[in-house]
Amino acid sequence: MSWKQQSDVVTQENKDGSFLLHMQTGVYFGLDTVANEIWLQLKEPQNIESLTNYLVDQYQITKDQARTDSLEFISELENNNLVVEL
Repeated sequence: MSWKQQSDVVTQENKDGSFLLHMQTGVYFGLDTVANEIWLQLKEPQNIESLTNYLVDQYQITKDQARTDSLEFISELENNNLVVEL
């Protein structure tokens, strides 16, 4: 299973992260800097393993923590129709 950004989501980055706006639903979603890093990875299809490895490499956290955090974040994005499952 992999995911990528929904094509009709507009992203506005700032120094603290970014804001997402789903153009069809009007959902407005704020991201902190770490969530924004994951979001940027999702420009291209990503599976949980690639996201986990990215977070471990960038933030020196355990694989278990990176996997748990990634799955929770992906779930939030899915619930708000901001990503599409491939």
